[in-house]
This record gives sequence, structure tokens and C-alpha cells, in this order.
Amino acid sequence: MERNDPPARRKSCQACKKARRRCDLARPTCQRCSQRNIHCHYPYAPPLRESTSDIQPAIPVSEIEGSLTPSCFGILDSILETTDNFTDQLFQGSLECDASNWSTPGLSTTAQNALNRSQLATIPQVTRAITSRLQYPLDAILKGPSQMVSENQTPWCHAHLYDDGMPKSMQHAVSSAALHAAKNHLNARVIRDNVESRVQELLASPPPASSMETLAYAQALFIYQILRLLDNDARTYAIYEATMPHLEEASNALIPHIAIDEAADSPSQSSDLIPLFPVSAAQAFWTN
Repeated sequence: MERNDPPARRKSCQACKKARRRCDLARPTCQRCSQRNIHCHYPYAPPLRESTSDIQPAIPVSEIEGSLTPSCFGILDSILETTDNFTDQLFQGSLECDASNWSTPGLSTTAQNALNRSQLATIPQVTRAITSRLQYPLDAILKGPSQMVSENQTPWCHAHLYDDGMPKSMQHAVSSAALHAAKNHLNARVIRDNVESRVQELLASPPPASSMETLAYAQALFIYQILRLLDNDARTYAIYEATMPHLEEASNALIPHIAIDEAADSPSQSSDLIPLFPVSAAQAFWTN
């Protein structure tokens, strides 16, 4: 008569099975694997089945139901609920629960595991949301030098900004951008050295005197930094990092040239301002 639950048949380790050799089934390492100093791995053996009548809960259900409060159930629901809103993911409220209301330590561990799983599940969603918001401005910045050459403008430089004359610093930056656009594997070193010489010449130049020269200095240095990023060269990256303090200094030098009209907030001056809505009014002002 066959048994209802026969024991699982022990199988040879993977190494002996692959070599078609007899395995002595020793645990944790068989004799053949031990002699050859190789990894001994046995195929997974399913555990013995247990009848439902033999399984007893570690904690009576009545005690669990009595120890949980409705507020704790609500917190667990908020932990396990998936969130699609990006703002909610970045600014989640506190999910802590008063441990004094939990009389069983096992339930506290379960809640913490659920919290950890929920936090880990939202990380890829937050990463994708951040990437979708940063990719567009990043692409726009990297296209700035070529756009300045072809259209005489960038997202941070108006097309008619230099209609009355372009400072020398910006002239050299635009010519370097045009030269960089023609770079290939044959002339890459010559063009890179040319651009670097222009950068050093800009950094060694005297401080700008006028507001237009100050703005052109900052924009030119910004274009040079973008060209360095586009080079995809480790040596260029090192020079890029060393030049960042100069770019920050050039940006801070623009602050005194910003004219903030405090009287513009008064009702009498509001009629002179360009309305932000609808956009057609501002567009007509800048294009005419």
C-alpha cells in the first residue's frame, strides 16, 4: 500500500549530474565536490506538506482583533495604497503609528516591512517623474551653442539682445560654437585646444565694465562649459569642474545689474507692465 505523502527523492548535486558521476548526496558538500574544491549545489527539494489542521496560529485571532485600533488599520491602508501623484510621493506625511496600541511585536514588524516595501516601490516612480521634468531643460541647454550659431538666440538669450553690437567675449564664444559644430575625429584635438585657449583668454580678461559686457561674459562662459560637456572627454570634464566657480562668480556679478522697480506694484504703475496672460500680449511686445 502506497503512502499518501512519500518523501521527496534526493537528487545528485548539479556538478555530479553535469559530469555524469555518482554523487554520495552528502550535505552540505558531496565528497566529489569537496575533493575538487568546486561549488556543490543541490536542486531545490520541496518541503513536506502539512495539513491545515496541524498549523496553529502563534497568536490567537481574538487577541489580534482586540489589539488593533481603527486608526492603525487606516495607516496600513495608506501605506499599502499605490500613489500616482508626483507631489504626494515627494511630500508624504508621517506614517508612524503609536506603538503603545500594539500589544503584539510581530504585527509591528509586519507593518514596518509593509512600509519598506511601499517606499521602495515608489522610488522608480519618483525617478521617472524627476527625469521627465529635467530631460527637457537639459536637452534645451545642450542645444544652446548650436542654436546660438544658427538662430542667434538661446533659451536664455533673446534673438535681438545683441542687435546694437555683440561684445568681444560673446563673439569668440559664438565662433567657438560654430567651430565645435564642425568637429570630427580628425580635427577634434585642434578644435578642443582652440576652445580651451578662448576660455583661458576669457578668464584672464579684465572685469567687464558695463552691464551688457557683464551679461555677455556670463553667457560666453556658459557656452564654453556646454561645449566641454558635449566633448565627452575625461580631461575636459576635469577642466569643466575647475571652471564652475568662475561661472558662479559671473552669475553673481549680474545681480547688481538687475533693476527691481518697487513702484511697479502700485496700481498707478500696473498699466505700464506687460501682462503675463494672455501670452499673445508678451509675444507681440517682444516680436515687434
